[in-house]
Order: sequence, then C-alpha cells, then structure tokens
Amino acid sequence: MELIHGSGGSLQIMHIVPRARLGMGIEENGVLGCVEHHALMDNGNKGLESEMRELLKARMRFLYPGWTEEKVTYHKWDG
Repeated sequence: MELIHGSGGSLQIMHIVPRARLGMGIEENGVLGCVEHHALMDNGNKGLESEMRELLKARMRFLYPGWTEEKVTYHKWDG
C-alpha cells in the first residue's frame, strides 16, 4: 500500500474507488494518507478531488501494471 502524507496526524485508508461505489477493500484500491489528504479525496475540499484521484490512478497503474478501476470494483454476478 502506498503512503500519501501531508501535515501530520493519524493515517487513514483512502480508497481510489470509494466503498460507496462498490470499491473493494483490497491493497490495489487503497493508499494510506493523512486526514487532510483523505478529506481532499472524499469531500472534494479545495476543488482538488478529481485531480487527486487522477494522480492516484496513475500511481496505481505504475505500481500494478494493468490496474483499472474496473478491476477493483465489486461485481456480484461476474464468474
């Protein structure tokens, strides 16, 4: 799991594909980040949510060749 850290504080798991959108709770769908960066991801604080998500997606593609959002999203009926 990758670490994204800002000004300090406790670390939290930030999902690239949010659990609310059926993102899986697996290593390939998360990074560790401080509370500040987690707020940027989840709440779109400062209007940076999409920029942060794109940066993290690019990082995941680098770390996990072939990574896609589809691969870390739960699909109940896939065989």
